[in-house]
Parts: sequence; structure tokens; C-alpha cells
Amino acid sequence: MTSAKHVDIRVKFICDFARKGIVKPEYVESRSMMADLLTKALPAPRMAELREIFNLK
Repeated sequence: MTSAKHVDIRVKFICDFARKGIVKPEYVESRSMMADLLTKALPAPRMAELREIFNLK
């Protein structure tokens, strides 16, 4: 394990769930990441687009 044991544990946990069919990892392109509104500085048009999706004023 690396010095970031908690990350290794979480990755192994998710891989195990994927193998068992409990979760299905799915690629999501960056443009579709709605969480960007809460985590990144975005250009005004993209910010407005995400605010509309989240129903924020």
C-alpha cells in the first residue's frame, strides 16, 4: 500500500463492488460533470448553465 492507505482501501472497495455487479463504473466526460459548479472556478457561461441545471438563482 502507498502512504495514502485510505485511497487504496477505497479503490479496492469500489473494484470489489464493480466485480460483484453492485456498481457499474461509467465514463462521464468533463463537460457533463455537474459537480464542477461546486469545485472549480468556471467561465460565466458555464456557471450559468450549471446553475440552471441545479435550479439555482
